[in-house]
Amino acid sequence: MPRKSQSKPVKYVFDTHHHGDHAYGNAVWTQAGAVTIAFQGVAEEMKRYEPKRWRETMKERKDVAELNVDHPEAAPRRPSPITRMS
Repeated sequence: MPRKSQSKPVKYVFDTHHHGDHAYGNAVWTQAGAVTIAFQGVAEEMKRYEPKRWRETMKERKDVAELNVDHPEAAPRRPSPITRMS
């Protein structure tokens, strides 16, 4: 669970691009109740590169493996200029 910095919960996480240093925290936030969103192009990049990169990263990084998910919450639910990811 993310460290609490204020009394209000994080409701949304916005991915700016597909790189792991941006998207691989998605699972932490969605498990805490946030919704991940991204522009449609970012969602398409995620679909193109994941979950292969995620699974490779799980082998090298204990923190990623310990999340116990098979992808970084990358599949878009509906297409739109801004796409909800889950």
